Amino acid sequence: MDLLEIDKGKFKKYYSLFTLLGGILVSSIVKGCFQDANLSIFLLGYSISLLVQISAIYLRLLPIERPALREGGFAFFTVFFSFFLNLAFLSALIYLDYPFEAIGGFLIAYFLSLLFFVIASYISGKKQ
Repeated sequence: MDLLEIDKGKFKKYYSLFTLLGGILVSSIVKGCFQDANLSIFLLGYSISLLVQISAIYLRLLPIERPALREGGFAFFTVFFSFFLNLAFLSALIYLDYPFEAIGGFLIAYFLSLLFFVIASYISGKKQ
């Protein structure tokens, strides 16, 4: 499905709902695995990743509002930009010796965000 043909309002609604439910589900599952201090570190990594993912998705949807960006390959650029931005954040967490919980939280949020992005764009369908 062409990302530029989806209903942006519907997409935002579904993506926000999936992200909220995913965050609640993940935090309730992980709560029993970690101590309180490690849970906050996990949630720090999770929230950093969600912030990066949501900003990348808004950047990816920008050509819907500004059609002039479509012709310049902007949508294709954002895929690589998003990947390398996530790689940079993950590398920084590893380089700064953050605990494994923060890195795990970052990776879980990254893959859940990709899954929610695909599901929400599929459900949003084409504009009427």
